[in-house]
Amino acid sequence: MVRRLPDGRPALVVAGLLAGLAGARAMTRFMAALLFAIQPNDGLTFVGISCLLLAVAALACWLPARRAAAVDPVLSTHSEVRPVGERWPAI
Repeated sequence: MVRRLPDGRPALVVAGLLAGLAGARAMTRFMAALLFAIQPNDGLTFVGISCLLLAVAALACWLPARRAAAVDPVLSTHSEVRPVGERWPAI
């Protein structure tokens, strides 16, 4: 069940990462004065930050999916339809 929940999210993460890399590459000329101890076109920095962002995004997709998969669907939907103030019926 955890595998099925984040279906479209990795594609969105990769698309955002590629757009961000293209934007960062285009802005290096303007940001060169703000960088300290690295070159504006440092490939290792681009790869390292990209891997870090991918890891954080994967964790952000996986943790809520794992929590959602741990919930019993019968109990969660049953509690939503119970009118306020009524007791649970005996099962």
